Amino acid sequence: MSAGEGRRGRRPARHTARAVTMAVILSLACADCSSGGNEEPSPTANHQAQPFGPGCSSIPRSGTGSFAEMSKDLVTDASAHLPMLTQWVHAVDEANMHRTLKEAQHITVFAPDDAAFAKIPKSQLARLLENKAELRKTLLYHVVGHRVTPDALSNSAFTTLSNGALLTSGSGQSFKVDGTANIVCGNIQTVNANLYIIDSVLSPQP
Repeated sequence: MSAGEGRRGRRPARHTARAVTMAVILSLACADCSSGGNEEPSPTANHQAQPFGPGCSSIPRSGTGSFAEMSKDLVTDASAHLPMLTQWVHAVDEANMHRTLKEAQHITVFAPDDAAFAKIPKSQLARLLENKAELRKTLLYHVVGHRVTPDALSNSAFTTLSNGALLTSGSGQSFKVDGTANIVCGNIQTVNANLYIIDSVLSPQP
């Protein structure tokens, strides 16, 4: 066999090796694509997906007000769809905070349920609703400027939008906020917030 024939005989081997190399590169590239690449994670990707608490049983399984539908809503809309948060939604409107909560990103809202507002004497609640500055300060104390996941609730302190220090304690699925409010249904995912429903209205710390 001549030298020329030898070179021609080796050429297919180089082509085969090159083809294998390209196939490996392409497979790695596709694997990177399937893993998400630079895509941003979904709202629940970095957060525990399952809500918890005894009050979660009253949330509809499907349709308006369900966990699935609330995950597509801003926290203001999600709250409005929950019958247990009627007084909270009213207070937010009275304090002109609807836009604040609607436009905020990656926040946590500790929203008192209607039973929580019922604990406040009517005359005291009326005065609070009339005093817009004090009402706004009180409601902002219920909002933390980042998403709080359940694993961060044990013996922690969070700076609220009123610049107060909100304290949480507990473990498992039993947590308290500021030592008095119980989490009725927590870690509800919305587009721009984690929502925790609590059974007491919190008072801003001096």
